Amino acid sequence: MPNPRNFRLLAMALAAGAVPAIVDPGAIGSASELHELAIGPTPYFIPAEAWLLYVRAPIVAISAFLLFLSPGLIAALALSGSDRFERWLLNGFGVSLASISLSAAFVQELLGDAPLRGGAFAALVLVLLGSAFAVIEIRLRQGRFVASPLGGRESKRTLLGLAAAVWLLLAALVPKIYWENFNDDGVQAFEAMRLLLVRPLPFWEPEAGIMAQFPGFTTMLFAFPGAWFLRLFGEVEAAARLPFLLYLVVLYAGVVAGAEEGRERLRSADRALFVLPLIAYALVMAYSATYDPYSADMALPATSDTLGAIAFLGAVVAFLRSERVLLCFWSGLAFFAQPSAILLLVLWAAAAALFQRPRPLRQVLAIGGTLAGCVMLSASASWWTAVVGVPTPGSEHSAGSLLSRINDFQLAEWLLLQPLRRPEYWQRWLFLLIPCGIVPAVALFDWKRLDRAARTLAAAALAYFALFYLQAQTSLHYFAPVMVLPLVVLGRSRWLTDPALRRIVVPLMAVGGAIGVFLSLPATARSVLAARTVGSALEVRLEGYERMNPALFKELELLSDVIPRGYTPEIHYGGSPYAWNYYAQKRKTKETINYVIQAAQAPPPDGMTLKARDSHAAVYVADDGVLSSHLAMRPATPAGARLYALPRETMFVQEGIPIEQVVEDVARRLGLHIR
Repeated sequence: MPNPRNFRLLAMALAAGAVPAIVDPGAIGSASELHELAIGPTPYFIPAEAWLLYVRAPIVAISAFLLFLSPGLIAALALSGSDRFERWLLNGFGVSLASISLSAAFVQELLGDAPLRGGAFAALVLVLLGSAFAVIEIRLRQGRFVASPLGGRESKRTLLGLAAAVWLLLAALVPKIYWENFNDDGVQAFEAMRLLLVRPLPFWEPEAGIMAQFPGFTTMLFAFPGAWFLRLFGEVEAAARLPFLLYLVVLYAGVVAGAEEGRERLRSADRALFVLPLIAYALVMAYSATYDPYSADMALPATSDTLGAIAFLGAVVAFLRSERVLLCFWSGLAFFAQPSAILLLVLWAAAAALFQRPRPLRQVLAIGGTLAGCVMLSASASWWTAVVGVPTPGSEHSAGSLLSRINDFQLAEWLLLQPLRRPEYWQRWLFLLIPCGIVPAVALFDWKRLDRAARTLAAAALAYFALFYLQAQTSLHYFAPVMVLPLVVLGRSRWLTDPALRRIVVPLMAVGGAIGVFLSLPATARSVLAARTVGSALEVRLEGYERMNPALFKELELLSDVIPRGYTPEIHYGGSPYAWNYYAQKRKTKETINYVIQAAQAPPPDGMTLKARDSHAAVYVADDGVLSSHLAMRPATPAGARLYALPRETMFVQEGIPIEQVVEDVARRLGLHIR
């Protein structure tokens, strides 16, 4: 029988670990205020601010991770217990994700227009922690067994190792986390998170224009944990980016849990081999996974893609353990996290029916039933959202959009093998090989040395890779899952259990991981600050930003008539009017105003020239020379490592070869004449 005192100590330790985030949340805002240091000669090492940037702020961030994980970790023990640390961490995160998000939405509805912030929000999380601990106390007093995952040295070493790794990332990525400007994806993610401070779902009214397209029903999950950080730390860039580092911890737990499920624990050295590939993955997502030509933003798509991978791994572990309730739970989260996670679940279920014996029909049906229910809920969204009084979901990155892209295989070109003449299609293999450290990707093809679960995962991962490899229109972030799933396959293979193979694989894996990290480093580590430059010269005289007025965001699009919005850095700077607005709202009074956007009927500002106008708003410019200098800005491009840079036309619409031309070409090669 476990000692109740141990559980009390665990709850007290988690609560104590959360204290810095509760008493000193301003450390994150203070670090963000030092953005001018980003233009210095050594932005990644600032000795004069070492205490704040490398000690105080990381302590507060890690403390926030503990605060948010604590209710779920204790509740996971109360519900089912766990003798494996990584599975406990994985399931605890899932429980926290559901319980904190639902509780915050409920309390927010009670508060009305007053957002749940700061100490009040932290108190809510502590109430959830206390409630979960009370359930454990009741179970123990009833004589019921509760398994603890922290009984051995191995789990404690893993916990300390994860904390140290996160600390290093927080210190190493200071400019990326706190100072780099939002890009278009990042600011849309941020504003979606802000929506949850005033409403239960992160959907916009149609009056918001382009902004209303995102998020959709299958991409909304990232906004909920992001809102936790905004409630605690305030509306700063770091609050939208710190969730990604929390997800990396949970992703590691999911990889190890998937590799060990139904098997003996891996050796400490073997689990340590996963660290470098996950660091490489973090670098890829933080610096290279983007549609923007100048920068990637950790706020999106890194958060959404990583959440999708976590949900999929949670479903895989529950599937292998025949825990159908948890399987349905994780499958549902995968549906709300990312369309690619839905695709992975379908491929996993199909592969499991083919390769696993006896066939796990109940688990397959559980996945199918959950996804079918979610599809029905999504299909009827226009009805039930009207009933409950919330806007309908956006359509960008919807499941239907994903299917239409998957269908874009350019079959005609493949019949002629034309894609293989393009370096880009050979480059795509590197997305599978490099981030995971090369060796795990090779293990996907060593079918004989994989158990049934590993074969199932390898088949699903390779099918997923092929679907995005073959299509003409794709993006690096679509390949995010296959950057980490090979680690699970390697962990389940005989490559790490056969002594003769292990002597070769372990050093190769260490070298491959180091190569992956090195090749994933960005070509330039300079922070992109162009959006702040424009935003600091902008005055927004339209009301409603604090109230999340959708019409404001529609009217902000008029700014793109003055500084064109687009992804053509060789033609003009481009940029996001939503990001300019964010920095205009943060603008200090000492900056010189060059742009004003105001109501169309308002008197023109003195000394300014009208540049754009519609029925609702007008944009005025004071100095065309300043405008020209902003249009001429050219931050370094492409973003991130050149290894991962795809041609611009590949990430957007690309026309294929007409099938008639293919028929004529094939006939000509065969010596046939076709009229």
